[in-house]
Amino acid sequence: MAYTSNHSRTLNIMDSGRREIFQYALPLSPNGSPSNTLGPTAPFGLPEGVGFNKTDKKVVSGDQYQWLNIGTVATNQWTQTKPVLLISNLYGSGYTPSDK
Repeated sequence: MAYTSNHSRTLNIMDSGRREIFQYALPLSPNGSPSNTLGPTAPFGLPEGVGFNKTDKKVVSGDQYQWLNIGTVATNQWTQTKPVLLISNLYGSGYTPSDK
C-alpha cells in the first residue's frame, strides 16, 4: 500500500506483516533508504490502509481484524480501538476533513 503525505513530498509504504510504515522523501533516489519509519502499530491485527490528517500529525490504519490503529507521527506512539459500528473488515482508513 502506498500513500503520499506532506504535500506530496513524502511517500509512505505500508508493510502489513511488520506493522510498519516506511517513509521516503520525494522525489525518490535510486537505492534510497527510508527517511523515517512509523510503527510498529499497536500489537494486534494486520494493517492494510493508511491515512493522515490534514496537518500530517496523526496517522490511522485500518486492518483485516477490525482494528483502527491510531498514531502520532512526531512521537510514533500508537493506540488501537475497535469502531462502534462495523459492517465488514477494515481494508482502509482516512481522516476527514483532510487535504488528501
